[in-house]
Amino acid sequence: MPPLNRPGSTETDDDKWFVFEPIANWASKTPSQIAIRSGEFAWTYEDLERHTNQIARYLIAQGVTRGDRVAFVLPRGPQALLLLISILKAGAAYVPLDSESPPNRIRECLEDASPKLILAFESHLIHALEGIGSVSVERLLDACLTLDSAPIPYNQVGLLPSDLAYIIFTSGSTGRPKGVPISHQSLSCR
Repeated sequence: MPPLNRPGSTETDDDKWFVFEPIANWASKTPSQIAIRSGEFAWTYEDLERHTNQIARYLIAQGVTRGDRVAFVLPRGPQALLLLISILKAGAAYVPLDSESPPNRIRECLEDASPKLILAFESHLIHALEGIGSVSVERLLDACLTLDSAPIPYNQVGLLPSDLAYIIFTSGSTGRPKGVPISHQSLSCR
């Protein structure tokens, strides 16, 4: 495990440093420290590590593998952060889509990203595309409660720094959203 550094720090010599690894470090060293706070919502590093590992295991059980893309259609907030970390731990790339975006934009982004799975609150699953699996966040969180929360071994996922971490969509000069791929290496400032 890399040393306890600030997110984005390049002070580690580990060539396989991923942006989610410091969370495990902080969870083992300062488990009760608050990791996420939003209004009255607060999770410790231990909570964050446990829940992201459980969700990553759920995604893997759903057939998500290294290199897949998993889209989530959510408002910005702690649930979106929880999902993006979990998706990365499962070896997939996340595709964040704001649920407040116009439906046509969401559909165009989903068509372009070709995700293996779409995650959204029950009320936003209308954006799901035919032929692509979708799971409500409510169902996902319930299903994860009993799953193992131990970290997923690297050799199980096979993640590399050059692998795709996420796709962010810009407005595009033509008016159609354009997906920009970002690798784990770029995301972790390596």
